[in-house]
Amino acid sequence: MADVKFHRTPNAIWTMRRNQRAEERGVQSDRIRRMLKRFASPRYFPARLLFAFWLCTFVARPASACPNLAGHYARQWEDGTVDYFVSQTGCGRVEVKMSNGIRQVFIPDGKAHGKDIPVCQWAGEQLRIGHPTAHTYYLVDSAGDLHFSDGRTYPQCNGPCDWVAKRVASRKQ
Repeated sequence: MADVKFHRTPNAIWTMRRNQRAEERGVQSDRIRRMLKRFASPRYFPARLLFAFWLCTFVARPASACPNLAGHYARQWEDGTVDYFVSQTGCGRVEVKMSNGIRQVFIPDGKAHGKDIPVCQWAGEQLRIGHPTAHTYYLVDSAGDLHFSDGRTYPQCNGPCDWVAKRVASRKQ
């Protein structure tokens, strides 16, 4: 018998090369490719539609708004009452003025803004200041009271204290 030469079509060459590449990469990548090819068929249109809906609702949802800390609060300390005046400009700036002369400015974007403005960011309902483990924060509870901690350790608290300043009712004129 004479030697018979087979003519390879471009499709046969492509299939042969694809199989060689699959063997080099391993069987797992070929299984994934086949699964994706089946998923692209018209038969799986409902599954693709469900995946697109899931992607839009969970991945592309807008960021939640930050809590509103603005208000007038008061806390009775051992040496007198301190008033806390909190003003807030959207989610981008929080300023706390105290009646004892202390003023703090926070820009909650997670970046450094100089030595007088500490790094802070919104974490759920809290304005976290510094490192997350520093236990330094401000938040307003459901009753409208301001909770805060400076992160320092106090003997009466056996660690960092969580202080509460009561909301002062606004006067209508």
